[in-house]
Amino acid sequence: MRVAEQRRKFAAGQLPHVQRFGGDASDGTTVAALHRAWMHLRAHTPKNPDRAVVNEIARGERVARAAYDVAHQRVPPDTRTLIETHELGIRVADRLVAATV
Repeated sequence: MRVAEQRRKFAAGQLPHVQRFGGDASDGTTVAALHRAWMHLRAHTPKNPDRAVVNEIARGERVARAAYDVAHQRVPPDTRTLIETHELGIRVADRLVAATV
């Protein structure tokens, strides 16, 4: 839950930057909603639902880390600082999730 809240704050902090660069944040919201729905389904499978959810969270963290790696190379310096801060939070969460898998 803490990681989910952190991601919500990351998204809110990034929104002005996304809009400034002409991006549309609705795509990310749609993808996030689909991912949450997939996790909900995985959590309700009869075979070890906790493990399925943790594995899916780990996969999501890897995807997020890769996206931040790409963003880090493509954004201007004022946005890079924000990206680096968020990326650090993702790396920490990734290690915490990996430790439970």
